[in-house]
Amino acid sequence: MLILIILNIIIIFLVMLFYYLCCKNVKIKQLKAKYGNIEINHQTLKKEQVQNPPTVVIPEGHYLLIYDRNPAINPARIHMLTDIKDKYNRKDIFPYIGPAPPANSGVHNYIFLLCKGTPPYAPTERNGFNPTPFYTNVVAMNYFFIDTTNMS
Repeated sequence: MLILIILNIIIIFLVMLFYYLCCKNVKIKQLKAKYGNIEINHQTLKKEQVQNPPTVVIPEGHYLLIYDRNPAINPARIHMLTDIKDKYNRKDIFPYIGPAPPANSGVHNYIFLLCKGTPPYAPTERNGFNPTPFYTNVVAMNYFFIDTTNMS
């Protein structure tokens, strides 16, 4: 169990390092996201707490919001992809799907990425989504964990 947590922390560190190396001139902020009254802040949540779409604070401008399970896992399964032209003009490319990790499969992490501008390509399927081309435009991110140990 402890090994899985340590591995996930290492993966998050590597993802953040990758963002830094790709975006040296861009300061990546913490994306403000909430599930009900629970503000996401790199904590462990229960699967039941994250089944409804989150509320996400988006600054003015054109953005792409990606919600994905750990992007270090290839191929990834995207849980939400939304093209946001402004606060009134949004297009769900893939509507929200809550996490569904299998019981007793360890610790899973999920990440929100807010990318500036238009999508570099238009994904056609949730499974096998490759988020790497989006990383150069990341302006904000956040993540949380789901621990499935002792989950029935």
